[in-house]
Amino acid sequence: PQKKKKKTHTHTQVPLAPMSTYTVRDVLRYSGPSKSLRLLYVCGRSSGAPKQTKVDALCLLRESLVNDTLNVHMYKATFARGKEIEDDVVDAADQRCPVDEDWVRETTEKASTQLRLLESNLQHSKTTLQKSHILSTYRSLAAHHLSAGSTVDALKCYLRSRDFVGGVSEMGTMCLDVVTTSVHLRNYQHVAGYCTKFERTGDMKDVVVEAKIKCCKGLALMSEGKYREAGSCFAYLPPATVLGDHFSSVLLADDVALYGSLLCLATMPRSTLSSLTSSPSFKSYLSLLPHASDALTSFCKCKYGPCLASISAMRDRMLYDAHLGPHAAKLIGMVREKCVVSYFGPYSDCRLSSIAETVGITVDEAEEVCARLARSGDLRARLDLRAGVLREVGGGSKPGRKARDLAEDFLVQSEATMMRMSLLKAGFLGG
Repeated sequence: PQKKKKKTHTHTQVPLAPMSTYTVRDVLRYSGPSKSLRLLYVCGRSSGAPKQTKVDALCLLRESLVNDTLNVHMYKATFARGKEIEDDVVDAADQRCPVDEDWVRETTEKASTQLRLLESNLQHSKTTLQKSHILSTYRSLAAHHLSAGSTVDALKCYLRSRDFVGGVSEMGTMCLDVVTTSVHLRNYQHVAGYCTKFERTGDMKDVVVEAKIKCCKGLALMSEGKYREAGSCFAYLPPATVLGDHFSSVLLADDVALYGSLLCLATMPRSTLSSLTSSPSFKSYLSLLPHASDALTSFCKCKYGPCLASISAMRDRMLYDAHLGPHAAKLIGMVREKCVVSYFGPYSDCRLSSIAETVGITVDEAEEVCARLARSGDLRARLDLRAGVLREVGGGSKPGRKARDLAEDFLVQSEATMMRMSLLKAGFLGG
């Protein structure tokens, strides 16, 4: 490179790669509906994922449903053809883990019996007019519906329990139950509404419940494409020791590091990112995911190649995450563009080969990205394709202008100092 200007980012589709460092069995760390939905997301992707990964995920899903739930409906759906899961994946999984008709029959009967008992208990609790008993029974009934895969019915139970809560603590728990169930349903409007309701319950909030609800709010904002606001939710949580793995029904503490680092890298300025890397709270999450910590630290030190390499090392996990997966390619592209823009900032012209080498893409891709950014106005430059160089136009970027202004100020001050020294030496000035 020569002197002064910006760099770009690509929104090219990131291809799915086999789960290497992050394996499908890592999904088993989650619990409840989250584990089933995450496994279903992996085995149900329409293209790109290796067939063997899908088969493994499908077999683990069936095993998890049989061992941990009463969800006969989802279990049967994993054997269906022509649905979300590809037929050849279903066929391969059938050979390894065929349908268990005995479990289907016994679990259907068991779920029906439990439901009748819980509904009977609810009616009895209502006759006693004891709010605490009614509230407890509604929660038990909701937990049963979640286990049986009736998430909508579970949400109805939590909503009906509103009339029987007493005090800030029970109100916070009710809001958390509604929010987490709404996350499973991808009903993010409900999530936003009850997050706001919780924030208005007063100052005596449970810090753990508050952290969990803030995580759900971050997921809702990310689903709406409000990446900066979502990043703030994950970046400013209490320390990881508060959240721990007690929220595995939705996410884990290292997910906070993954979501927060990528969202903040894509949307926040270097000064904010630098403060995050020194924040004790967020550092406690970053320590659980070293690649995320390395990506943030490298970007703050203008080491764009290592930054993007660290992100690439987490690519499998990003793309196979049920919440982050739909946004992963776009966010990775935004970070890459941001690295390109920052890299080109100090220069007046820069070779495309240098940009491509730093960002980790081909020269043709670098040319395409720089052209797109130039058209959008994010990069005030033009391409010299014959010379393979990107040149600034219109006075360059803000970093480039600032660098030139500082250089000019330095020259003026240096000349003034030298003139004063010459005058003093010639005796024209006193002291």
